[in-house]
Amino acid sequence: MDAKEQAEGERRVKEQLKRLGLAKPSSLTVAQFDAMVADLSGKLAYMSPLNLQALAEQVANMPGGKERDRFPIAAKILGWAAEIQPPADDASPLFRAVFAHALGQRALVEGWAPELLGELRRARVWPRDYDLRLVQERAAEARRRIARLNEQLRRGDVLSSQDRTFRQRRDQAGGQMPTHCGPGSGDLGMKDFVVIVAPDGAARLEAEAARVAVAKARGAVPEECGDAIPNAPARGAFRVFQPTRLYPDGGDGYVAKPAGYRGRSAIQRADVFDRMAASSARSKKLMPLTPAQVAMGRHYRDLVERHACAGLKCSSIEAIRSGGSGRGGDFMDAVLRDREEIERLRLRIGTRSAMVVRRIRPSKRRSRTSIRDRRLVDMVCLEDLGVTEALKAHGWSVYGLTVQAASKALGQALERMSSR
Repeated sequence: MDAKEQAEGERRVKEQLKRLGLAKPSSLTVAQFDAMVADLSGKLAYMSPLNLQALAEQVANMPGGKERDRFPIAAKILGWAAEIQPPADDASPLFRAVFAHALGQRALVEGWAPELLGELRRARVWPRDYDLRLVQERAAEARRRIARLNEQLRRGDVLSSQDRTFRQRRDQAGGQMPTHCGPGSGDLGMKDFVVIVAPDGAARLEAEAARVAVAKARGAVPEECGDAIPNAPARGAFRVFQPTRLYPDGGDGYVAKPAGYRGRSAIQRADVFDRMAASSARSKKLMPLTPAQVAMGRHYRDLVERHACAGLKCSSIEAIRSGGSGRGGDFMDAVLRDREEIERLRLRIGTRSAMVVRRIRPSKRRSRTSIRDRRLVDMVCLEDLGVTEALKAHGWSVYGLTVQAASKALGQALERMSSR
């Protein structure tokens, strides 16, 4: 819709609203009512004259106010208009904003834009994290089905009417993407990206090369680590450190000196505790866990992993814990000692929820599910999930109060594990 059509549509809406002869809502001032009419005129300009007349008739038959002589609120009018004539995707500010956002651009790149578009048409609200997980699951299933149908076509098989309908609908959804939406500002033109949506929902961007370069840069190894470590974007976050060893100082003591190969630094994959520390440093806040608590969390993780792989080929428990005597009992003794220590640590954790967690009412955390200390420790230490991810997994709202309470409960549990 160009500027001329938009202006003509707004004029039609204003004329229809004035003809109703309804008074303004009692809760609005004259200026607020004029602003509401102007906003409605802009949002309903897409409606055809016939559908606009139908909407005006419905508004006249369902007025607001005690005396039934006032305009309904704008939300009701917009809802009725969507039922009579749903706005086109490119006419909806919500659709344009979503696909101009990084969320929409990621959906286009990763191939779940048609399902995101369908979710927006259904709910007409900004998608939440839970909605996005469902959308991505539906998209993954749709891509698998498309791949199976493509394989059938390559073999020369004939698709059923249901499969043909599915392909046609997905083709139509792919062709209806709001491709004019560029990321960033309110200028939703084609100058930033040109999107080509394929029938299987995949999308290619002119900026794809830049995106790949950014991904490669994330996996680049610093120069001080040398060239023997390959660049690997899939490695994820890592930290750089300088290996050290104790060397004789010429007397009776020892001194710590760098021991990296050829003086190089090394890298280590960042775990959840490294990410916590980095996040705290970025926000210029204190780390929620003490070094002793972090050390206990890592000890518990290593202990459980070592016990879980006991007896497997290439596991190191035999070499580390058996003492190398060659007696079969030493290996089993090591496994049993690990199991006893794990049980002892879990008894210290307990099976209940911390008081700081129980004090948060369900109305504030938006969930009736409590988070038990043992589950919180296992999610963070064993599953490498952050505190916010643990809250989301239990359906809790994530904000300052809940994050602080869960972090404090985690620290208390790790402190109990360290006690003797």
